[in-house]
Amino acid sequence: MRDRYADIVPSVNPDVEIVNTGDMGVIFVQKSFGYRIKLNLNTYKLICLIDGEKTIGELTKAYNSEKGEDVSVSTIFELLDGDLKKTGIINMGDGCIVNHSEPSYLRLRVDLIRSRYSSFISRYLKYLFGENIFWPSFVIQSIVVYVLFILYSKEMYVQLENIDIIDAAIVFLLMGVALFAHEFGHISACDRFGAHHGSIGFGFYLFTPVMYADVSDIWRLPRNQRLIVNMAGIYMGNYVAIIAFGLFLYTNNLIFLYTFSLQCIEGLCNLNPLMKYDGYWLLSDILKLPNMSRMAYNKIKDFSFNQLETYNSKDWFLLVYGIMSPIFIAFFLATVLIINPNSVLYFPKEFVSYIYSTIIDINSFSFQKIANFSPYILFYYLIIKICINYIMRLKKS
Repeated sequence: MRDRYADIVPSVNPDVEIVNTGDMGVIFVQKSFGYRIKLNLNTYKLICLIDGEKTIGELTKAYNSEKGEDVSVSTIFELLDGDLKKTGIINMGDGCIVNHSEPSYLRLRVDLIRSRYSSFISRYLKYLFGENIFWPSFVIQSIVVYVLFILYSKEMYVQLENIDIIDAAIVFLLMGVALFAHEFGHISACDRFGAHHGSIGFGFYLFTPVMYADVSDIWRLPRNQRLIVNMAGIYMGNYVAIIAFGLFLYTNNLIFLYTFSLQCIEGLCNLNPLMKYDGYWLLSDILKLPNMSRMAYNKIKDFSFNQLETYNSKDWFLLVYGIMSPIFIAFFLATVLIINPNSVLYFPKEFVSYIYSTIIDINSFSFQKIANFSPYILFYYLIIKICINYIMRLKKS
């Protein structure tokens, strides 16, 4: 009996690029939709047989002949009709709609600076990221910055009680500049090594607002260059910290000391590998573990005591990481959403109370209070907008 999938003619989409990264293996890049898939050798050889003319039945026969195997037509169909079709790598001729790739951990993304505009600045900064000067510079500046941080941390905490609302607002603005400098570091390193970069923007990661730079194209770079792109944000942040400390020494203004200290803390937080900050991508590249968090999750899901004696060092690392990462994230979420009195979950009640008190007493209205509410208002606005768009897509389908 002939398999009902045998006559389907698959094709490789013309906007797919094959990148041999060396240490990371062969990666198929869907340039239109932003997907990148690492394939094993067998799947790679199967796709190489696809010429847009062979049916799945003919492909199955050719694959089995080349590999000396007995794979069924249904198995080949399921492989091609799965993630390869959903990500736009393979066209099965059925009009499948492919959605653009979005990082699963980053929600409510809003682009602030498009790639063509960020390039105007990054082209002047990219000279800071030469392979021969980056690591010596990074080590020296990090030692200087964190020695100063330790030496002046006591003074900063003693003076923290005296900070007023105006000083706090200025520090907030300066830290905003520092965040942009961080993202421009990633973008500039991409420019240095010839990788394509996307936009700089704003989004939410685990219910907290974060800045991001789209540097997903760095998988085409060799590992030593990817490591520099990973650390480029902290590298630029160290420069900001050094400038802030220099201004503190020159002016004796504590605003710059606060900015320096917060920038140091921000740099340390970014090194945390248990969440998808810079430290995660750094560790992933050092250990040559693409999709490290997913690999760790699968290791936990497939865990069996009977397999422990066969574990190598990589297996043990993924097992430990798979345990530690969700525990840390759960603790982080509990702190942000429950323990934190300014949690986004408490905002609706607080906002309604504020509106009610303002109606009763107009003199209680405060522009400062509205400014404090603005990030939360933006968060809920974006959620409502996404829900409406999702409902509209469902109606169209």
